[in-house]
Amino acid sequence: MTNSEQLMQVLRTYVTQYPQTDMAQPAVFAGYLAFIHDVIIASEHILEAASERSSGELQRFFSEHLEEEHGHAEWLEEDLASAGIDLAARLVVTEAVAMAGSQYYLIRHIDPAAVLGYMAVLECFPMSKEQVEKLEEIHGQKLCRTLRYHATHDVQHGADVLKMIDALPSEQLGIVIQNAVQTALYFISAASKFAQRGDEKLATLSLH
Repeated sequence: MTNSEQLMQVLRTYVTQYPQTDMAQPAVFAGYLAFIHDVIIASEHILEAASERSSGELQRFFSEHLEEEHGHAEWLEEDLASAGIDLAARLVVTEAVAMAGSQYYLIRHIDPAAVLGYMAVLECFPMSKEQVEKLEEIHGQKLCRTLRYHATHDVQHGADVLKMIDALPSEQLGIVIQNAVQTALYFISAASKFAQRGDEKLATLSLH
């Protein structure tokens, strides 16, 4: 098995644990988008730090992906603002802090290649275009703009991440998989919260 096949085999066991989420519910959808914002607000800084501590092909990969991720948090802020959602009105999702924050530790103290596991979780399981279209019908296209972009582009981004993982020496695969599993667990924990009650401070918004 290739490195990426081993990783995806492990991750698929965690995907089945992802809680059922009714994204048609305004509070649930708002909670989901707020969590995604809290994660991607750190993306550029994580990639920059990983690039600075890498070399060769891995450094080039992180640098190129940094360019691709530029401004996405601001896009999502604009999407949410179009629905009257003020992110400052709620607390940051703690799982997002732990999930993104742990990447800095891994970059500085373990191995920047570990970030590839984090990226695999975020990029290799994109929402389908059909799912996005249904959400656009319910909540409006403006709110789903960034979501649609990622549904369109993350298929290729995910393939690029897996290709980079396949290029790693086998001794680096363990930390990549470990980080991917931990990232998936943080994601599942966050999803279980907004699946149950959404974001209570955003629940009264119509998202239109």
